[in-house]
Parts: sequence; C-alpha cells; structure tokens
Amino acid sequence: MLLGEDNNKITLIQFREQLLDILEERLNCYGGITTKVIRKNNGVILEGIFLNRAGDSISPAFYVENLYDSYIKGASIISIADDVSNQYQKDCTHLKGMVDFYKDFECVKNRVLYRIINYNDNEQFLQNVPYRKYLDFAVIYYCKIENSHIGKGNITVYNEHISMWDVKEEQLYKYALHNTPKLLPEYIINIENIMSDMLDECEFSIKECTDQCTEIYNINETATENILYVLTNGENYYGACVMLYKNVLNKFAHQMNKNFYILPSSVHEVLLLPVEDKEDEETDELKNMVRMVNDTQVELEERLSYNVYYYNRFKDKISIV
Repeated sequence: MLLGEDNNKITLIQFREQLLDILEERLNCYGGITTKVIRKNNGVILEGIFLNRAGDSISPAFYVENLYDSYIKGASIISIADDVSNQYQKDCTHLKGMVDFYKDFECVKNRVLYRIINYNDNEQFLQNVPYRKYLDFAVIYYCKIENSHIGKGNITVYNEHISMWDVKEEQLYKYALHNTPKLLPEYIINIENIMSDMLDECEFSIKECTDQCTEIYNINETATENILYVLTNGENYYGACVMLYKNVLNKFAHQMNKNFYILPSSVHEVLLLPVEDKEDEETDELKNMVRMVNDTQVELEERLSYNVYYYNRFKDKISIV
C-alpha cells in the first residue's frame, strides 16, 4: 500500500514525490520527468510536471496543485497517475502539430489577441512577456488555438516567442487590435435592479448577479436607464479587455445619454453603471463594494483591480476615480 492511500491523507510534498515515482516507472521517460514553476496572473504560482519521453518534442503541463486537489477530494494516487498518463499519450501527437504551427508567425498572426491584467500585481510576470501599460492595467497577448482533438486553448505570448518570430510588441498590438473584437465581439448583459441588492447583501457576488441575467443582447438593444450592466465578450472569458475596444464605451454612453462608472468585476468582465455625474459619496460606496467582492468572491488569479473608473462620453476617456 502506498503511503497515505488509506484514510490518512498525505502532504502535498509526499503526494508530489509518489506521483513522480509512479509516472517515471510507468512512462519510461527519456530524460526523466521535469518540473517547472509556472507564474500565473496576480502572483499565483503553480508547479508544472512535464514528461520527456523519447521522440516527443513537447509535453502538456500537469499542475501538481490541481492534481493534489483531486487527491484531497478522494481520487487515489494510482488513478491520478493513470489519468495523467492517458492524457499525456492522447495529447502529444496533436500538440506536436500545434508546435510546428506555432513556430510560424504567418500562421498565428490572425489568432493573436489581447487581454488585460493588473500592472502592479504582475510586475515580475511582466518581465517575461511583451506588454503595454494602460491606466493601472497591462495589456498582454495570447494566441487563441483550436484543435479538433484536444479542443480550444490559449497560449500566452512570451518574450521568447516574439524573439522566435522576430516581431516587436507594436506588431502584436496591431494584429490584436484587429483580431480581438473580430473573434471575440462585445456583449452587454443587463442586470435589472441589482445595484441596491449588491450593496445591501455582502454575500451576493457579481458572478451570482450575472448568473441571474435572463437576457444577453447586443448594444443596440439596450434602452433602459438606471440599470447595472456587465460588459464582456461572447465567451465571457478574458472579457474585461472589451472596455478597450474602439467606440464600444462611447456608443453605450451616448445611447444611455449618460457617463458611467466602470467596476472591475474580474479579468473576464467589467460592470457599467450609468450616472448623471460623479459624486464622492457614491464613488466611495462603489470602491467599498469592489473591495468586498474582490476579497470574498473573486479567485486571486482572476482579480483585475481594486480601483473604480469613470468614463466621460464628451472626452471619450476613462479615468481612475
């Protein structure tokens, strides 16, 4: 019996060592199994396992922390090792073709998109990726990949990629500026009478508000005043960057005939609150709400900002308030 395979759970370190031993024996990896620290958004750090079998030029990453979470929830180490082995062997052939595809910028340039993350919370991560600063955000790049065998995926663009492609950040921005609205068009989600509920009930999260929406529609269909809106993209994934799309905010503001606050819900969406004008008391309440939701409802990796923003339709400008 493996250590901990009875009712007593083992530690993360013990789990990691046992899993690596099983995988090494089972897959007979050429060059062994390597692990690498992977830095995610907002300082989230995970350890990736990479299997190096002879003849394979790439390995999918398996995150120790995620596998350990499955173990804590009841899966055995043996079954987890089986899952990793099966997934590895299933993915490798298809991943090799994707790697060859990814080496050619002419192949990927029309799939380059942008998204936004918090600048101050990701200073170390930003040393390794091309980006540009906007307000308190960093605009970074990724490639949207679709494969009939392994599904959809997103590959963050690192400095080593643009060196391989021999391109500059300005070129990435040019393509992303065109591709992102085209591949991920904007949507506005109407949340009626939700603002007072969110301020009154601290347990009520923005995601729960979004889940209760009964209608998703394009900007041209909005006509109601004094309502909170969620701005995102059609996939509701990395959708906060829609606030950077050309004319989207201006069009919404003129249709509402109001300026509005922008509340950072997560990296996937922002909230729009049309108002007649900025008021200090209202701004303070909104800042408190954003802080409460970030601290209690949003996963660290998905947090965008603790700031509140204001869009002025006459100046066509976003500012931090």
